[in-house]
Amino acid sequence: MNSDRLESSIQNLLSVLYPPFEATAPTLLSQLFQIIDSHYHGDALRCLLDFLVPAKHILDTVQQAACALYSDVLFLCEGWPLCLHDRVVVHFAPIDPSLLRPGDFYLRVAPFCDQSARILVCSLLEEEGLLVEVVEETPIPETSYPCIFSRDWLEEFNQGRHGTPLRWCLLAAEQGVVRLPWELVAVPDFVDESTRARTSMASTSPPCPPFLPSLPQPTTPLRPLENSSSSPLGCALRYR
Repeated sequence: MNSDRLESSIQNLLSVLYPPFEATAPTLLSQLFQIIDSHYHGDALRCLLDFLVPAKHILDTVQQAACALYSDVLFLCEGWPLCLHDRVVVHFAPIDPSLLRPGDFYLRVAPFCDQSARILVCSLLEEEGLLVEVVEETPIPETSYPCIFSRDWLEEFNQGRHGTPLRWCLLAAEQGVVRLPWELVAVPDFVDESTRARTSMASTSPPCPPFLPSLPQPTTPLRPLENSSSSPLGCALRYR
């Protein structure tokens, strides 16, 4: 696969999962570069085939199951549940552990075995004697994927773990990381004629708490694709 087709394939895959892509692209590409660099040694094609394609199948399942709970409605955020406008809900790369507090968590789709992926719940490991923040990554069983974005999922998840009950979900955007109560993430907002004035922000980002410090950037340059085009992915690869 030549560089242009590779770039187009990656961009098309992400844009389908995380619309509006012009809003989510900066965050997604930054996270993707971290994975390409750290896990695939700069090999973007291998990342696409071994990780992104399997991840898309998983995320399609999650999204379709979540949206199937609602009918005859127009979602305020078209990318729900994977993103809320420009804020990414299901991440591709780890978040700086120093931004996590007890009770915080985030969802991450991560490489697993050969040409496979899985969804992890990432939260602080709460054990006495730890001198630095350690992130505990708990795989979600595949049978639970269809019910992740429901009112009851987090409550059931908390019943099987120790430590502070998880409540706050971390979302990432270009400006940084924001912390939202899980119920505001798991239950979507809708555009309705009777409330159109209130929800007229469908084309913009809904109000949210202040952002936490920005996400850390990869420190090791990636191997750029040859003959990258002027699209966002190509420009980003050249920049790196």
